[in-house]
Parts: sequence; C-alpha cells; structure tokens
Amino acid sequence: MFKRDDWTLFRAMDTLISQAGVPPDRLRRLVVKELADNALDAAGGAAVVELDDGSYVVQDVGPGIPGTDEEIAALFSIRRPLTSSKLVRLPTRGAMGNGLRVVAGAVMASGGRLVVTTGGRTLTLCPQDDGGTAIVNCSPSPNRSPGTRIEVSLGDTVPADPDPLIWAEVAIAFADGGTRYKGKTSGWWYDADTFFELCSAAGERTVREVVEGMDGCTGAKAGEVAAGFAGRRAADISRDEASRLLGEIRARSREVKPSRLGYIGDIDGYVRGKVEGVRGRDGGRGGPAARVPFVVEAFAKVQDADSVMVLVNRSPITGEVSVWRGDGDTAKIILAGCGLNHNIKVGRRKLGLVVNVTTPYMPVVSGGKAPDLSEFVEAIASAVITAARRAKALAGKGAGKLTTKDIIVRNLPLAVAKASGDGQYRYSIRQLFYARQPAGAGGGSDDQLPVVL
Repeated sequence: MFKRDDWTLFRAMDTLISQAGVPPDRLRRLVVKELADNALDAAGGAAVVELDDGSYVVQDVGPGIPGTDEEIAALFSIRRPLTSSKLVRLPTRGAMGNGLRVVAGAVMASGGRLVVTTGGRTLTLCPQDDGGTAIVNCSPSPNRSPGTRIEVSLGDTVPADPDPLIWAEVAIAFADGGTRYKGKTSGWWYDADTFFELCSAAGERTVREVVEGMDGCTGAKAGEVAAGFAGRRAADISRDEASRLLGEIRARSREVKPSRLGYIGDIDGYVRGKVEGVRGRDGGRGGPAARVPFVVEAFAKVQDADSVMVLVNRSPITGEVSVWRGDGDTAKIILAGCGLNHNIKVGRRKLGLVVNVTTPYMPVVSGGKAPDLSEFVEAIASAVITAARRAKALAGKGAGKLTTKDIIVRNLPLAVAKASGDGQYRYSIRQLFYARQPAGAGGGSDDQLPVVL
C-alpha cells in the first residue's frame, strides 16, 4: 500500500482544493480572506487589503508576528500542525487553523510568491516539497511601522477571480461597530474530550499556566484549582485528570453569558433581529459537557430580489448558502446549504438578508471550514423572522414613498418664487395656493409650475 501524511494534500492543486473547501475559481479570494481574518484578529479589527501589481497585499497595525525568522517561516509551512491558539475556543475569526497552510499551499502549488514584512524586516519565503518553508531572502524593512504586511502572488494555474478581494473586504467592513468579547476562553466552552486535547497541545505550559488562561481563574484561584498538579506539564496529564481539572475550573468560575460575546449592532439600510442562547455539547466519552453560548443577528431590508450572506464571527463563510422561494407558498423562503434546508415564513416582499453567528465554537462539516449551521436553525429562523417583520413595517411606513406633507414641503420654494416674483412682491397664502394648483383646477392658470415629486 502507498501511504502519505495529510500535510502532503496541501502541496498539489487537485488535493489542495479539497482541503481549502472551495472550487478553484474561489481559491484566490479564500487566500486573501484567510490573511485578512488573521490580521483582523491580531489588530483588533483594523486591516486593509489591496491589489498591487498583480499581488494581493494584506496589512494590519497589530503587534507584529513574534519569533525568529525561522519561527515565522514555520508558521507558513504546510507541514505545521494545528496551533494550540486555534484549539483555544474564542469568538474570533479563526476556526480550524488551516488558514496559513492553505496560503502556503496555494503559493507552492501554483509557483507563486510569498513576502512577509514584520518586526522591521522583510522575509521572502518559499514553501518546500518536504513541507517546510525556506527563507530565500531577509532584509531590513525601510518601513518600521508596527504591524505586519503580507504580499502573496499566485501563479496562472489558479483560475482568475473577477473579485478576489470581496471576502476580505466584507470581513473588514463588518469588523467595525458593535461590541466584542474581551475575556479569556472559558472552561464551560469545552467538553471533557476537547479540554483534554487542549491540554495535550499545551507544549511546555504547566497545568497552572493553562488554568490561568481560563476566564475567572486568575491569581490565587488558579493556584487552588491546580493544587493537585504542582509543577506538572498540562501535556502530561491523563484524560481522567483533565476531566477532573475541568470540573475544578467550572466549580470556581461562572458561565459566560451570551451577551458578553458581543454583537455587530446596526447596519445602515437594514433592520435587525437578534437571538441569544447556549448549546450543550457532549464529547461522547463522559465527563463534563460543553456549554457554548452564541448570538445570532439577522439583518434585513426590502429589495427587488431575495439574497443572503452568512458570516461567522463577522467573517463571511466559504460554504454556499442560497435562498429561494418555494413553488407553492411564496410567503416562505428556503435557506439551503451548510447544514440548512429549512423554510422560514417572512412574507411575500423580497428581502436582502445578512446573518451573523457569534460563538466561541462553530462546528464544521469539512476541512475547508464550511460551518454546520444546523445547530442554529431555530435561532436563525427566529432572528430572520423578526428582522423581516421590521423591514416590512419600515417599508410600509413610507420608506421610498412620499406623503402629502413631503410633496408640499418639496414644492414650497418654487411656489414662493412664483407668487413673489422671485422675491420682489409680498404674497398671500391664497396666491401661494394658486401658484401650486394644477391648471384647470378651480382657478389654476395654464402656466402653473409642475409638481415636484
């Protein structure tokens, strides 16, 4: 039998696509989105993307990438394991940790180019067949501003994309406004299995250091929780010990309320529906089950055709979700894709919908990080129905229509100008009325002004 490691799937175009979870003509926008998501998380929501002479450039004003030149090169290696930071559950844009492997794989498989500027130097990197990434060149950067600048160019084997920056631009647009979670990861967000995996990936961190990274377990409280594991590495504890440790963490901390996760808030031109909740998740081997909070926001506006865009933690998903009307009851829309295949009654008016799910853990259905939204069906439907009702009510109150008062106010300046001879004479209300009255209507003359609508 022939055998290969899973990282080799990132170095050839055919297998890279299966890991990326997008068709070839969406690979360019995925690469830019992955870099933008990392930049936004690092810089607290501030990043820019641009197309510069055929290269895609993503720049942030964060603290920069820590580590030596070799450590930075290793981050852009297709052989790198999932980093422990991705195993830490937080309501950020990262999910499975494949992002930089997809970037490096796309560069390698297409014969592209990768340049990283951070910490006052510029590294030209080249992914290798052995899964590592070589440093082709390192030079001082003339621009020592804080943050990181990453420049990627992809070869012609990656199909052209008419809008390669769109996913990154959407993520950047939704990064502003509202509120964000500012706490640490919570012991309530893990079941016994996933907490054991977190501890196993902790490297040289002690049990106490892992505990101190949990919400509500700082200082003396961390010492109490870790008292039975003095000096031990978290990676060395057994599954049963991890389960007991998780129970101790929960006994000394409170659940994080969904409202603490943050929300996008208002979007110009849309109205919002919001649903908060908590999902229970059992790892399957016993021990404490996870209690994962979430916030679903749905934004709606009345428009000429139905449309939908779905985001997770403010970043657009790469999986496809579509919307259409059923053949029978056209008051219902059908949302389909990423675990959805559900009818939602919203009325007959066509709607533009945006749905965002904020949660520290989103289950996925593929290596390409397509989310499994089936667990949020009821919350999504409820938020969409609320937003749709408010959008229709807003449209029914005259959004896009003129009231009699609107027409009168708009036409007053012309009427005043005519009745007064452009300000030369005094005029009465009766003269003002006749100046605006249509010709042939109770005394109006043939030279009446047209009504401005």
